[in-house]
Amino acid sequence: SLMSGLGLALLAYALLVNRTRSFGSLLVLLFGLLFQLPALRYLIRRKRGISRKALTEESKGKPSPVFLFGCLFLAVLTGALIPSSVVNASPAEFVVLTEYYSPLRYVLSAFLLSAGTFLLWFMLFYYLAGNRARRIMEAGICVVAVCAVVDYMFFGTNLGNLSSMLQYDIAFHYSLKECLINLGVLSLCGAVVLAAWLKKRKLVQALFPVLILAVAGMSVYNITGIRSELPQIRKQVDQETNAKASFTLSRNGKNVIVFMLDRAISSYVPYLFQEKPELRQQFDGFTWYPNTLSFGNATNTGSPALFGGYEYTPEELNRRSSESLAEKHNEALKVLPVLFSEAGYEVTVCNPPYAGYTEIPDLSIFEGYDHIKAYNTENGQFADSDERLSVRQKIWNRNFFCFSIMKISPLVLQSSLYQGGQYFSTQSTGSMLHHTQFISGRSVSSGTNEGFMNAYSALCALPEMTLVSDESQDTYLAINNETTHDVMLLQEPEYEPALYVDNSDYDAAHEDRFTLDGRSILADTPFRMESYQCNMAALLQLGQWFDFLREQGVYDNTRVIIVADHGFAMNQSEDLLFGAGAGDKNLHQSEDVMAYNPLFLVKDFDSTGFHVDDRFMTNADTPLLALDGLVDEPINPFTGAAITNEPKNTDEYHIFNTSFNSPKDNDGNTFRPGNWYALKGQNIFDTSAWSSLGIY
Repeated sequence: SLMSGLGLALLAYALLVNRTRSFGSLLVLLFGLLFQLPALRYLIRRKRGISRKALTEESKGKPSPVFLFGCLFLAVLTGALIPSSVVNASPAEFVVLTEYYSPLRYVLSAFLLSAGTFLLWFMLFYYLAGNRARRIMEAGICVVAVCAVVDYMFFGTNLGNLSSMLQYDIAFHYSLKECLINLGVLSLCGAVVLAAWLKKRKLVQALFPVLILAVAGMSVYNITGIRSELPQIRKQVDQETNAKASFTLSRNGKNVIVFMLDRAISSYVPYLFQEKPELRQQFDGFTWYPNTLSFGNATNTGSPALFGGYEYTPEELNRRSSESLAEKHNEALKVLPVLFSEAGYEVTVCNPPYAGYTEIPDLSIFEGYDHIKAYNTENGQFADSDERLSVRQKIWNRNFFCFSIMKISPLVLQSSLYQGGQYFSTQSTGSMLHHTQFISGRSVSSGTNEGFMNAYSALCALPEMTLVSDESQDTYLAINNETTHDVMLLQEPEYEPALYVDNSDYDAAHEDRFTLDGRSILADTPFRMESYQCNMAALLQLGQWFDFLREQGVYDNTRVIIVADHGFAMNQSEDLLFGAGAGDKNLHQSEDVMAYNPLFLVKDFDSTGFHVDDRFMTNADTPLLALDGLVDEPINPFTGAAITNEPKNTDEYHIFNTSFNSPKDNDGNTFRPGNWYALKGQNIFDTSAWSSLGIY
């Protein structure tokens, strides 16, 4: 009666209240019908003459504890272990600086949903079943539990970067071969478990408490790790103030700006300038260095050399094995600010990447320096509102459990359950779209990406943050911005974010924008299109800022270096793949020159025109270029070594590629083992000059 009543309520909701023709509505309708089956079975058996007393006696058999153990195991796995693993990988990403809450609340929410599903509803179904059905359910829960662990631990483990909104950078789809292998392994595991259940039932029953303790223990380990980071996160939250960042540029002094665009793709520059010719005028005075190398494929490995020079390449950092990576990383971030402040410059630093070796930059590393101001500007200060915060928390409260269900499911179901990161949310429109983008192809989407919006809003606010002075005070400004990193589909041709994007007509009419002088780049997938668009959006906003600086009379007396910490393995140009990567059609593979080719644009004082210079450069040249002619014979204030580009004059360069690309992954004195490559000579585009040095 209870099941039938609930089913009727679901049917009424699906047919009378929510009349949308969505897949979610179809599921509600389906479950409403399924919930009538127990009552239907009861009525059929009553009609066959089976008495009410006999039917009641069927359910009085002693229940086995196996079903309870199985439900408890699934509840801990999906409600505690999987969510805590995601949060523990980067707790700071699940904290909003403008209103602090412990990210453990989202793990608790996931566990409550999981407990409600497996310990309440599953046990209710079990209680309502007869003895024969209970035996089937007991065997079934054993099979499901084992298959869930196999799916979570061994399949779908290399899907790329997972954002704080529980969306992958690239929508995943498994091949038929992968799905068949997965189903074969699950079938084999299921057969073994079923055989053990039939012949060694007591052994299976005895193993479940051990499995429950194992997943509970791993969950506690993750939760302990999260709790250990909360004091530092809270400290960083307390550093934030209501005052928004500002920096001063002088009309009568010299200004130096080092602008790091995280993961900006150098190869896009000629195509971007072809599509938007006005960029050439806005970037008047700049020189683009296409033949630029980064020594690492990630911010953690590529940015230290950008800020500190050749002493901070991955190879050199590993050589200083008696010092922590955190200490060396903080050194690199402070080299230029300290040198410029000691030379009498007013210094401002915004979003120093991994300052304090934490996800949220710890600005306290600059304390004690009187002429250095530091701000974080990309944590929602220019984008957040109370409504956006509320919706984001609702997403986290709900989707961690949904993500867990997806991860324990067979591969053939995962893409459908993932649903582009929507996880069958009924909030497909409205304010939720401000946090999660749902992509329907390379040209159509709904919603926005939270990370992109925070970075892009800070980029748009550059004129607002810029103060101009008539004094002759020299200034130095260092900014890190992730508009080119946390990508999303944008509305063309403006290349601006929109809740609903449909570029079908524009993309069809402008396919030739990806070809220049007979050379083409691929833009055939949503991720490739997103990356191109967000690089365009970043340059367009920088161009508008440069126009503002011209109007304020501070453009010509300002040296600007726009540089990326690394590139990205986009696999957009087959002739840039080297070694075993040649012919590989997969994204993220390490043997792609694009991964180590960062954007590098330099404008000197009073320079004019837009130039292309093919000489060999690395992003570790940035400090010397910033200091050139301003600080004589600069010395690293922390190591006492001369800042020079002499290490560039060598026959072979060693480049590091790692999938462990966060401070939490590399919290020792040296980087965890990864792929090392050698480049012989000074032409990064000569794929025959690249070779593998192995993993170490």
